[in-house]
Amino acid sequence: MTLHAGSFTEPFNYIVAASLKHLAAGSDEILRARQRLNRGGLAVFDGCTISSNSASTNGGGMAFITPVSMTNCTVGYNRAGFSGGGLYNNGTTGVVWNSCIVGNHASGGNLYGGGGIANEGPLWLVNCTISRNSAQRDGGGIRNNITNMTLYLRNCTIAYNAATNRGGGVDSTQAQPIVIKHTILGANSAAANPDTYGVYWSEDYNLVQNATGATAYGSNTHNVTGQDPRLGPLQNNGGPTWTHALATNSPALNAGDPAFFAPPETDQRGAPRIQGGRIDIGAFERLEADQDGDGMDGEWEFAHGLNPTNYADRIGDPDDDGFDNLAEFTADTDPRDPQSYWRLDSIAATGAVSVAFFSSSGRVYDLQWTGDLAGNVWGGVPGRTNKVGNGGLFVLTDTNAVAQRYYHVKVRVP
Repeated sequence: MTLHAGSFTEPFNYIVAASLKHLAAGSDEILRARQRLNRGGLAVFDGCTISSNSASTNGGGMAFITPVSMTNCTVGYNRAGFSGGGLYNNGTTGVVWNSCIVGNHASGGNLYGGGGIANEGPLWLVNCTISRNSAQRDGGGIRNNITNMTLYLRNCTIAYNAATNRGGGVDSTQAQPIVIKHTILGANSAAANPDTYGVYWSEDYNLVQNATGATAYGSNTHNVTGQDPRLGPLQNNGGPTWTHALATNSPALNAGDPAFFAPPETDQRGAPRIQGGRIDIGAFERLEADQDGDGMDGEWEFAHGLNPTNYADRIGDPDDDGFDNLAEFTADTDPRDPQSYWRLDSIAATGAVSVAFFSSSGRVYDLQWTGDLAGNVWGGVPGRTNKVGNGGLFVLTDTNAVAQRYYHVKVRVP
């Protein structure tokens, strides 16, 4: 389901009125779908994209005026003149699961904000990534706007949001706190209080990088504070919505509650929770490196639609390009795309010999040569081995080339 490129001047009064799943819609369909309805209805969104919309007041992507359930959705690059660039909860109940709120903006000044979400009702966010949103005032990621309405954050990652004033990640100035558990608040920015401002109730096992300006109640014994969460870029790491992967040295790894029990059974992507014996903090659960012993990293397998627990899939070739999954992993190419396979781009010989190819920043390359193809004995070109790729066109040059030398490039996992 795709809702995009619409402009709405009465966002309080319009919302999709039915249970919708995987419906392709352009801006005309949005306007028809956002029909008036009674507050007693329920709107269910599953697998939707809500992007590039705008509202003159609140709720650039969508305004909740009836109870809403949203799962596996992306709300991105919407704009609001006042509050809630992505989503605006106008006093109803909302539950958002396994979703990504990205790149939204709220341009309202004083009393307004919430670039990603502005909340004025009971709202649950579970396994969600709130990233790269911005607000002209407060709450780049989320602003909790109203007294006695609680915002619950479970297993969420709130990072790289920005506010011009305060609360780059989350802003909550009301008496009723935000309740957080297994949630990352880090790498956000604001003139003051970059990650969070106001009151929150901690149920422990969170990562709050900078808690300046926040009043934390509840249990804080096992919270991780003052540390960079060490997140990867927002990208497709497998599953229906984008996530920030945890680096292998992230302090959020295996830092969750050892007594954790589901829900949620999976992370935002659908990967099983509890890897390595203990749940991770945030929306992303890092898979074990190679739990099935097939020579392929579990995260790479999941991101490319393979099964990290199936040894036999190493010999599969789903794109029929002649390279099995293990070879594609070694080269860091896409096993689902027949046009994605590792090959040389060009060879130039003008005294020196230069070999060009497209590389991966996660792989190591050796330029090798032989004078006898029949003997098949290869040696490394001095100074041109153990070279880490740059993620783009990469050139290795033999400056001491002589006649009757043959070249190939070897790729390997570091």
